[in-house]
Order: sequence, then structure tokens, then C-alpha cells
Amino acid sequence: ARQTNAKYAERWIFEPDADPMLLLPKDMHLMHQRFIEQENLLRAEARAKELEPLMAAFEKKLLPALRQKYSFEAAGLVLRPYESAREVIAEGSTLSICIGTYARGYLEGNKIICCLRRAEAPDVPWRAVEFSAVTGKLVQDRGFKNGKPSKEDKPIVDAFWKAWEEHNKNRGRKTA
Repeated sequence: ARQTNAKYAERWIFEPDADPMLLLPKDMHLMHQRFIEQENLLRAEARAKELEPLMAAFEKKLLPALRQKYSFEAAGLVLRPYESAREVIAEGSTLSICIGTYARGYLEGNKIICCLRRAEAPDVPWRAVEFSAVTGKLVQDRGFKNGKPSKEDKPIVDAFWKAWEEHNKNRGRKTA
């Protein structure tokens, strides 16, 4: 039996047209990263499906109010609330941050989270923002892997938040 298993393993591991699932990768780190990305996508899809029952009420009641209060553009940046749980989860996965875990709280109205994007690329994830559901103040502003704005981006982000504060002051709303 050992001889048969050895021949079987030899045939699959060393043949050029072997099943790739049985081959050892040349770059274990890269293979691990790919596996983790696939696993995260599957988990994200499962989380999004689990939250689908909350979406109808969210779209009808909460989303219009969030759009009215948290849609803003200044300094070449666009702030807007997330449109769905899928978007929140995908953003968290893309930016490698925990915002995806906030999806349920967001749909239930316990969390206020928005995306901050460059005006020239409004569909490309850039930063995720959380506001306090109680005070309306800015709680966190996170980029890729919880990064702060780069030296080049910091003046733009600072100008945006200054404009946001002025905008809210003029509307009599609590500021960031």
C-alpha cells in the first residue's frame, strides 16, 4: 500500500498537469494570503445574507435620513452613508479594517458609518468614518489597515473636516 500511495503522490505532485490543490505552493505566504481573501469573501457573503431581513426597514426608514444628514462634498472629497450591509462588509474587507463588523449596528440605527471617497473616484474605497449615534460627533476616520491620512492627503482631509464642521455649524447640527 505504501508503494501505491507513494506512486499516487508522485504522480499528482510532480506532473505538470497535476491538480493544483495537491501541489505545494512555491510561495507559502502568497498562497496563505489568497486563501484568507477567499475565506473572507465567503464569510462576508454569509454575513450579508444573514442581514438581508434588516435591509428593507433600513432602506425605507433610516437610509433617507442618513443621506440627508451625512451626504457632503468638500475639498475634493465626498462623504456619504453606506447604501447596504454588503457595501459595509465589502469596504471592511477591501480596507482591511473592522467596519464590516458594524453592519448589523448600522442597519439597526445604533451606528452611523459613512464612506469618505475622493471625488474623482467615488466608487473606490478610501476611508471609513464613524459618527456617534448619540452626539453626532466624529468617532473615527480610518483608511487602509486603520491607517491615518498620508502626508499628501492630510491637508485635504483636514480641509474636508473643517468644511464639514462649518457646514454643520451653519445648519445648527452637532459638529464632528
